[in-house]
Amino acid sequence: MEKTNLKRALATEKVKDFGGICHGASKNSRETENGSFNAFDICNFRILPDGTLEKREGFSHIMTMPGEPRCFWSGYLDGEEMSFALIGSTVYALELGKGEYFPLGNILSSVGNAEFFFCRGLLYLVDGNEFYCYDGEDFKTVKGYVPLYGKNRNGDYTDEIYEPLNFLSDRIRIHYKSDRIRSRFHIGIKCSEIIYFEKNGMVYEDAELIDDGMAFDIGGSYPAETECYIVLRLAESELKRNVLTCATRAFVYGGADDGRILLYGASQPSLVYVSRRVSYEARMQSLKADVSSGEIYFPITDTVSVTDGRYPITALCRHYDRLLIFTEKETWMADFTKESEKPYIVPINSMVGCLSERGAVLGGNSPFSVSGG
Repeated sequence: MEKTNLKRALATEKVKDFGGICHGASKNSRETENGSFNAFDICNFRILPDGTLEKREGFSHIMTMPGEPRCFWSGYLDGEEMSFALIGSTVYALELGKGEYFPLGNILSSVGNAEFFFCRGLLYLVDGNEFYCYDGEDFKTVKGYVPLYGKNRNGDYTDEIYEPLNFLSDRIRIHYKSDRIRSRFHIGIKCSEIIYFEKNGMVYEDAELIDDGMAFDIGGSYPAETECYIVLRLAESELKRNVLTCATRAFVYGGADDGRILLYGASQPSLVYVSRRVSYEARMQSLKADVSSGEIYFPITDTVSVTDGRYPITALCRHYDRLLIFTEKETWMADFTKESEKPYIVPINSMVGCLSERGAVLGGNSPFSVSGG
């Protein structure tokens, strides 16, 4: 029987790289001198009892940006993975794989809180000064949906509002169908200009504002059941855009088709501003009134106040079909139902809140918050 001298059989070999962890390594991986393959990245692995590997959670350096980012976003736009950072007043597009960046443009503010958010296929940005949307090349100021302020109106002082004013639009649309002969029509809000006027589907230019912009005269008399449609520009005193655009935080609640944008962190820190869904037909009518208008509709009536204004809102978090609203000391719940465009708000915990700004997250189906309670 042949015997082996173990002392002579042993050999010493110097290995420059770790060759024992090569699970999943491809032929393109680095090859050691003894012919084994190595994985490129063996940092932060945990070896399981069966010899397989599990990557631990952690952080790795990707790139160095030109300054401290005010906010950051990474995700898919039109099927393409993209990343953006706001540094000072400049928005940068980032090539994370290459460690490169290039400026897209500048916004109004250079300091303070800001936030990117994605809704219905578009990327938006709020910075406490304006409301922006990415158009594929740059972040441009958003012009919102033009609301139908009145529908089937008589033209009287008692006419009801059909769609409230939009924080993000300086225009309104009104449809009249009077039940009697009329030459003057009441608007109900001060306007500065008639942009468009039609009677029974025909465009006319004989209407003019009267009563300090609160009404208009058609220069004659129209018989009962005559249909009039008018697009008006609001007077400067009626514009409330800056009330909304001073918000610095955003949250999107809902799905791809019914998602609502909620803004907070504005001049009234205990308020949440809630957007409203707009139908396709309504959007098309809005475009006729303003070709640069979009689908974003923040009615001036759709605001939610918590804690009676005592504490600022610190975070929002989804929990099943509910929305949780946190202050430093309390937790509230917003219930969106089909019966009402405005959510129903109820307090659910007066002892536990969220101390940290944006410190509430969803882990599985359970919300977690940084609380002192």
